[in-house]
Amino acid sequence: LALKDDQAAARAAERALELDPELGAAYRLRGMARRRKSYQPAALRDYERALELDPRDWQALRQRGVVWLNRERYESALADFDASLAIRPSGAVASIRGYALTMLRRLDEAERAYERARELDPQNEVVLENLIKFALRAKDPERALAYHLERVKLRPEDPQLWVEELELLLRGKHYEAVLQRFAQRPELARDPLALTHACSALVELGRLGEALERVE
Repeated sequence: LALKDDQAAARAAERALELDPELGAAYRLRGMARRRKSYQPAALRDYERALELDPRDWQALRQRGVVWLNRERYESALADFDASLAIRPSGAVASIRGYALTMLRRLDEAERAYERARELDPQNEVVLENLIKFALRAKDPERALAYHLERVKLRPEDPQLWVEELELLLRGKHYEAVLQRFAQRPELARDPLALTHACSALVELGRLGEALERVE
């Protein structure tokens, strides 16, 4: 599976089941090998058999939850993710639980799920991206900026993150900080959006002449 060779993984699982038909992990492995949409009903049966053999197989619970999620059975997915987390806390499962809650429009619970995912896996960038969205939804640019700076630590040389930082600083009315960050990164002068943010900060500070000079 790590090499994305689903057929080989399925064959390996089937060989293991020939040797031991009660090996729950083999059913789980075969279910994961059947992750493509056309095979999902069979994958579901494999996960259910794995859980019959070992009700505490947290990975089978997680994977069955993903199948439910793909079939838009969000309540069923949530139940499996909750059961998986109760057995083995995981940032990845907490994150996908947040997605299921978002699809159910249970947004406050979804945000708490992503916060839990961040506690379990502080370097999960998908989690940070979702927390930024929730912070902006709550009109809290300061919190969004704090999450974004955690992303920057993960990819400090990514110019796109520098531009996004300028936008969040602008939203938080940190106009001098926008100009400071812009000056620290000469590469941003060649980015049209970054230049727009810098000019907007100058206008907000009443330095209209400087803004006009930059766009000329």
